[in-house]
Amino acid sequence: MKTVWSFGVQEIENCLSELTYPLCFYDYETVSVPVPLFDGTSPYQQVVVQYSLHKVYEDGKIEHFWWILESISDVKKVRILEVSDNENAVYSEQEKVISWNYKDLIEEFLKDIGSDIENSSFIVWYKTFENTRNKEIIETFPQFAESFQKIIENTFDLMDIPKKWFYYSHKFQGSSSIKFVLPAVTTMSYDTMSISNGLEAMKVLKGILHEI
Repeated sequence: MKTVWSFGVQEIENCLSELTYPLCFYDYETVSVPVPLFDGTSPYQQVVVQYSLHKVYEDGKIEHFWWILESISDVKKVRILEVSDNENAVYSEQEKVISWNYKDLIEEFLKDIGSDIENSSFIVWYKTFENTRNKEIIETFPQFAESFQKIIENTFDLMDIPKKWFYYSHKFQGSSSIKFVLPAVTTMSYDTMSISNGLEAMKVLKGILHEI
């Protein structure tokens, strides 16, 4: 069957023209447990224990920041990872495994964003998930409210482009889920990933938190 594409070029241009550099592409992974692991959180709350942040500058330079919470500790412990076989490595890579506490991990995220929080656009796929986490962080840590409110207000949802039919293919199967859109527009697919969905990721992350 011939691939059928539909493009709302002007609509897409209008969306993207409102974005400001550096573009901060970020993604959260969470764990949810009946007995809270962290002070200030609730039963079954989806608590951020991993993030990935790509900062794309106007000149094309890309920086990548990534951390994962390995365990809880009274003393900050950070291991910098050296990934020698990363075929997707960009200009600057900073990957960390942290043993610490939830509050300070949130601070690490803000440090990685730095002063760019004042003028960056924050880009996600399905912003309801990330912004719900951001609102929960504000509730738990009011001292970070100003920063995370800026992130919420300046978050752009890439999912809106296929969801609003600005960009469409029959390969999307009528869905705007990234699991359908990604393999249709790139050579990547969730089917080939060792961890291919959020529930599997949550299970693995729970296992990593083995020292709690």
